[in-house]
Amino acid sequence: MLKRIAISFMLLILISSIALSAYKIFEPKNKNTNNVTITGFYITLNNLKEYTLSTGDNTYHYYFFCSPEDKNCIYLYDSVFTGVKNQNGGISITNIIEYVDVTSYINNANYLSELQKWGINKYPALVSVKVENGEIIINNSLIYDEKNPLNITDIIEWLKLNNIYSGS
Repeated sequence: MLKRIAISFMLLILISSIALSAYKIFEPKNKNTNNVTITGFYITLNNLKEYTLSTGDNTYHYYFFCSPEDKNCIYLYDSVFTGVKNQNGGISITNIIEYVDVTSYINNANYLSELQKWGINKYPALVSVKVENGEIIINNSLIYDEKNPLNITDIIEWLKLNNIYSGS
């Protein structure tokens, strides 16, 4: 009887080991991290002012304040911006706007005051600015609201407001 229990226990361990090994062998290599993948150039919030002023007078910037881990940013970047591209003459909004990564400031005590310098109080947000006489002038902003999320029409209206819409 004891021999039968010992053999059953060893078979159970063997089957478990085989199953675990098979899982590890066939486990997907690329796991979806549910983050925004920023392609190209992006700016961090802590050097945004310096970057903006370095471009000289009479320059316009269209910033997208966001964090790649934020679910609302992922929604805008992956869903809404893709829909805007389809209506914007095939031109991706990510080619027009500059991505500002706020991740390093989220847990900072100065977080809200840094955002307010750019005319916003939360993210994700789109902000239009102009450099004039060495000063940054905020033209307008479009801020995401959880209760009334931004959609394709909202983004297109903001693009039109800033004269950067290429659609019909």
